[in-house]
Amino acid sequence: MLERARRYAPQLTAVVYLLLALPLLPLHGVTYDAPALYYAGDRTLFFLTHRHVPGALDFSSRQEPPGFHSFFSRDDEWEDPMRYPVLPGLVAAVVSAVVHDGLGLLDPAAAHHLGLVLLQALALWLFAHYAIRFLGFQAGLFAAVALMLFPSAFGHAFNNPKDWPCAMFYGLAVLAASETPANSPAARMSRARPLTSPSPAASTARP
Repeated sequence: MLERARRYAPQLTAVVYLLLALPLLPLHGVTYDAPALYYAGDRTLFFLTHRHVPGALDFSSRQEPPGFHSFFSRDDEWEDPMRYPVLPGLVAAVVSAVVHDGLGLLDPAAAHHLGLVLLQALALWLFAHYAIRFLGFQAGLFAAVALMLFPSAFGHAFNNPKDWPCAMFYGLAVLAASETPANSPAARMSRARPLTSPSPAASTARP
């Protein structure tokens, strides 16, 4: 039972976060700098699905490509799409295309927020995985739950497509970089295993 809990603790951490976060989606609005980043995600998705359209990903042009439309405007923060990573906005755009455009379940803002919430669930899954791996089951799980419920982390994960995803995945990259071959679980077990003395036959030198 304990071994099964250790194995599925990262997944359960992500599921618990989703159970807490999903009912709160309609309560979160759009921050002042989020529209430009959501716009960048929408336009990047348009580029990926309309590769033949000229200038589809030319953020330096004030003329939008033909056929493109976004619920969000970049006017308040015009340069942000050219300065910040687009991955969180792209994930939000893909989720919105499925949930809002395809299924009609949420408004565009909430559908984009859902993409960020799912991205945070993935990040918590990975964090719990590495935390348990490096710190042990109890300490690692406590660290993951503490991060999940930390007020800034919990609040910004809904509608901040810039600061929190960048900070979260930067931290995950640092944790993942610590998983070197010399620091892997197999290497640690090998170092902890007692050395066996060679047999007399093996230690006998040839004349």
